[in-house]
Amino acid sequence: MSNCSTAQHLHTERQAMEQELQWLLTQRIPKVAQQAQASLLGISLLGSKTGAGSRLTSKGTKAYIHLHDAKTGEDVGEVTVSGTSVTHLSLLLPTSANTQPAGRTTTRLKMDEALALRQAQEAVSYIKAAAKKTQLMAPLSSSEAALDCVENILSDIKRARQILAAGSQQELMPLQSDNMGKFAPALPENLVIECKLRDGSIVVHLYFLKFRRGVKNSGGILDAFKRDSTAGHMLVHNGRLAEVKQELVFQAPLSSMASDLDGLDRAANLLIDVVGQLHAFDSMRS
Repeated sequence: MSNCSTAQHLHTERQAMEQELQWLLTQRIPKVAQQAQASLLGISLLGSKTGAGSRLTSKGTKAYIHLHDAKTGEDVGEVTVSGTSVTHLSLLLPTSANTQPAGRTTTRLKMDEALALRQAQEAVSYIKAAAKKTQLMAPLSSSEAALDCVENILSDIKRARQILAAGSQQELMPLQSDNMGKFAPALPENLVIECKLRDGSIVVHLYFLKFRRGVKNSGGILDAFKRDSTAGHMLVHNGRLAEVKQELVFQAPLSSMASDLDGLDRAANLLIDVVGQLHAFDSMRS
């Protein structure tokens, strides 16, 4: 092949590649962004739209669930999950850590109260950020800009999924509990109730506490943590340092969680395909 023919061939290849890049930037990626956004906005944790132009609410996303003791399988109550909050909780619980079933009492979340599912709220912040980025995606002028934009969105989606799939990593060190006054009858001072999401389930933890005497201010609490790092689970409850002496776990599968994880996976897979196309295009140009 002559030098002239070779140059012409290379020029034709470059033109074809540039046309493919323009199609990717102006058509393929915007379409994928719309599809990813639709998957994200369908996630139940965000709520559902009640009308044109309305804000996202928790209407229509409630899940009524019967809770079971994680060890015995006994039915111990019921819970309602609305979006990223527990809006109803009724529990059959012991009056002390060692009370037998015959001595149990019932406590309920007050009607005007709710318990936040913190990791769900954190995940929602990433989901909303990803959805907003897909909506506000600017016209893309280069493969580098496109790759940066798509990977940024993908990072938010992956982080949201990680939070929902793995559950809370914060655990109890330290955790400021404010749930004591939200129940009727009121919880005893040495009992803390916390709600979490874990492995596709709603999990209710009951922590029976033993308070550390003389440790009330923030400096004393931090010093106590440093001195006794081998102690059991610790938390800060009403400004006092306490050790968890016993923990009861009640849980139930949350079917909407599987659907939400699927929605995140769909959005992520769409974007992963685009990232692969962009990398392949760059490798061909180099």
